[in-house]
Amino acid sequence: MHYDGSTQTLQGLEEQFLEAMDDDLGAKLSVEVFYPMCSLTNRLENLEYEINNTKQMIENRLDEARGLIKQAQNINP
Repeated sequence: MHYDGSTQTLQGLEEQFLEAMDDDLGAKLSVEVFYPMCSLTNRLENLEYEINNTKQMIENRLDEARGLIKQAQNINP
């Protein structure tokens, strides 16, 4: 997943679109199309960030577990 920066890109497209269609139709499309798209893209970016953080936490815990296993194997009974 690579949604990082998508919200800013979409907001830039919205601004360009509104400049090209500076009328009621452009405003209506902005509210009905671009705002929901920006909101969804922002949520996707946040989810990707959370997924990456969770993945890193899991990898860190696995590394700790591997280290503990090695320590346990090196103990002579």
